[in-house]
Amino acid sequence: MFAKLAALERRLAPARLGLLVFVVLAFARSYLIVDPPYWDALMGAFPQGVWLAEHGFDVARLLTREPVFVDGGPNVYPFSLYPLAIGALYALGLAPSVVFVVLHLASFVVAAASVAAFYSVARRHLPAPAGLLLALAFATAPLFQATACQMSLDMPLVACTALAFAALDRRAFDRAFGWSALALAVKYTAVIPIGANLVLCALLAWRPRWCGLAAEAGGAEERARARRWAFAFLALLLVFAAEVLLVARFAREPAFVDPLGGWKHLFLRRLWTIPEYGLGVLLFLTGVPLLVKRMLAGRARWIQVQCGVFLVAFLLFYGQYTNTLPRYFLQSYPFLFLWLALALHGTEGQSRVRAGVIAVAVAFHLVNQSGVLYPSRPSGWQAPGIAADIAGNDGYVLERSMEYRDDLRLNQDVARALEEFPREHTVVVANWPLLQLLAVPELGYVGGRAWTTSSPDNELKYDARAVSYWELYDASTRPPRKKTPLDVVWALTPNTFSGPQTSLSAANDAILAAPARGAHRAFLVRRTGWE
Repeated sequence: MFAKLAALERRLAPARLGLLVFVVLAFARSYLIVDPPYWDALMGAFPQGVWLAEHGFDVARLLTREPVFVDGGPNVYPFSLYPLAIGALYALGLAPSVVFVVLHLASFVVAAASVAAFYSVARRHLPAPAGLLLALAFATAPLFQATACQMSLDMPLVACTALAFAALDRRAFDRAFGWSALALAVKYTAVIPIGANLVLCALLAWRPRWCGLAAEAGGAEERARARRWAFAFLALLLVFAAEVLLVARFAREPAFVDPLGGWKHLFLRRLWTIPEYGLGVLLFLTGVPLLVKRMLAGRARWIQVQCGVFLVAFLLFYGQYTNTLPRYFLQSYPFLFLWLALALHGTEGQSRVRAGVIAVAVAFHLVNQSGVLYPSRPSGWQAPGIAADIAGNDGYVLERSMEYRDDLRLNQDVARALEEFPREHTVVVANWPLLQLLAVPELGYVGGRAWTTSSPDNELKYDARAVSYWELYDASTRPPRKKTPLDVVWALTPNTFSGPQTSLSAANDAILAAPARGAHRAFLVRRTGWE
């Protein structure tokens, strides 16, 4: 079998594999092509895009006068082209469902491009069929599939990162710079490949022997070229720094930044939401001292140095960040497993072992598409008549696999269940992301008619229809007492935004509806204990 796959790899160009990945995604995932946005896109890029369309694409006002994301404002990605593209689609007058089709297809395109770019690197440095198998392992990974099927910034970021990596692998500095610059125009975490490419160009300019390229890249002209591009990447790094300073100047310090404080969160918690990735990181870290030793001795391979520098830059960045989410791992996912595949090198027997290990990874990914082999996160919520554990609805965890669609469809069920109540006489109290999907019709959940919403925790500053929570309840009493004649319905779901007031209360809540999808549940309740 491996011999046939090797022959196929030798015939299959990266562009053809990319086209095949796009076709498979477009057909196999056609059932979700009109899905509305989910989690980060639902709370960030889409509301910002809608706001831009409604306010004449006034980016200056967005940056300088509007509240940031964590304060309930539309200012989420002020330097990203992606929300601008979303806003442009809405400004054209397209229906939300049409916008979703366009953006899903675009996501499939960039997902295919990322696989093609990674395959071009893997087949160049690994004996067939390992390159093809590794590309298939990447394309079938639950995290890749889930990200490709959403409409977030992460898939374009991964594609730009992979294309920049592939260009630098061949020392095509101009293309690597172009893709890195485009990545920065997508999301600020492009600073990772920018920083890695800066270090790699500096090594090629001043220490080519450490890169294993002393004979090939040690000439004066080649070193001068690497030196010029090192300064170009430094300029791009300064652009990133300027963006951070502008955000801090006009809004507030970047959220969740804690120098050196992210290591604990990363290594004790978040890495293990995707166990195979966490294990791969630990194996990589054990190999770093050997890589350094080989570099100093002039015995390292260029691709090992490139992977190593990128992965170190990735981990250093997230070591300063306390809210590292599983989807962020996708930016480094293919290069981590390329590193591990490169570690199995040498004899023909080892090549067969390597191909077999990667084939097992492909099979594992196919079985685990819905995350059944990942650790679960029970919510701890209890409800009358429900004996089973109620699963947590944290989208940042669910989006590591196609399980996220259970929660997306549950959100749709909540919106449908609310249709039984008259909008004119009802206020819905909810928390993120239910708050956004109920308050912004363009997000595709409420059929073109927004609800009047309120929230005791994170209110939306850009929702003109929102009612202050303190207009609904008198908080001077214990428990609070309702003081409005309107019907107040609470939409509750157990996720990271559920504070004490937006958690299910057996003592106070009368359950009106409890839609469920798989292990996931939401609750529409009247807080009769406060009336």
